[in-house]
Amino acid sequence: MLEERKSEGIEMAEKNCNKNRVDLIRHIYDWNQNLIQMADTKVGILLAINAIIISISTTLNLRNDVFPNIVMSLAIILSVLSSFMLILTIFPRTSSNIDTTVIFYEGILKHSREDYISKMMKMSEDELFTDYVNNIYTLASIQKKKYYNLRIGILLLFAAIFLIALFFILQNING
Repeated sequence: MLEERKSEGIEMAEKNCNKNRVDLIRHIYDWNQNLIQMADTKVGILLAINAIIISISTTLNLRNDVFPNIVMSLAIILSVLSSFMLILTIFPRTSSNIDTTVIFYEGILKHSREDYISKMMKMSEDELFTDYVNNIYTLASIQKKKYYNLRIGILLLFAAIFLIALFFILQNING
């Protein structure tokens, strides 16, 4: 009787541990998805800002002063480069050597419907769990690339804004 209670207690502890581990993995997955979605939202806003900067900059009446015109040209170039980096953020290139998983869309689409269903039914819980963790790793690598491109895009945008401010200062000085 005492031995049965001990074994039941051990089984309950193992189930709780597994449930907590699954909950943690789900939380990590959701967190990575949210960070990727946040990056995409920021990119949309920054692309709109870049479009405004480029359209306003190209419609300004430039005087015959050489230095302010060079500054404005550099600002436009930086803004275009920023837009390019931000577009790369939307479509990050992932390494082709990352394993595709059966729970990620690329892995699903590599099989026919029947093959996919068969493969999912044959997978053990541990294999499915491992696949889920591999998916998290893939999301993290995508997230890393997105935030790197986003950071470069923001730096280029700030440099363009600084140059535009410098342009207006030079325009007012030269009069």
